[in-house]
Amino acid sequence: MTNHLEVKNLSKSFGSFHLRNISFTLPKGYIMGLIGPNGSGKTTTIKLILNMLKRDGGEVKVMGLDNIADEQKVKSELGVVFDTNYFSDDWLVTQVEQSISAFYPNWDTQRFADILRKFHIALTKR
Repeated sequence: MTNHLEVKNLSKSFGSFHLRNISFTLPKGYIMGLIGPNGSGKTTTIKLILNMLKRDGGEVKVMGLDNIADEQKVKSELGVVFDTNYFSDDWLVTQVEQSISAFYPNWDTQRFADILRKFHIALTKR
């Protein structure tokens, strides 16, 4: 079975916080959630997978690609939803699409429009 995500011996330290030798795989076609108490390393793990933080050790492969060496390709294939909205509340849906589509070489404007129609979201919606 092909793994879409492989994390091996991932480590990161910040002062007294230590994420040590975290390993797991996510097979193709499965959904995974990270659960645990505040401060247990969930957000740190996600940021390390996305190469938003520099890891101290270990390796991460996303769809068989190294998350650092192949960072642009990896990120062009991922969609991530953070717990905080990083878009301006004043942006229209069309402005959000312009901003996001620049990061995805295979962006499908028609598919985006179809989804907006399906969920009755107007292009002029903020």
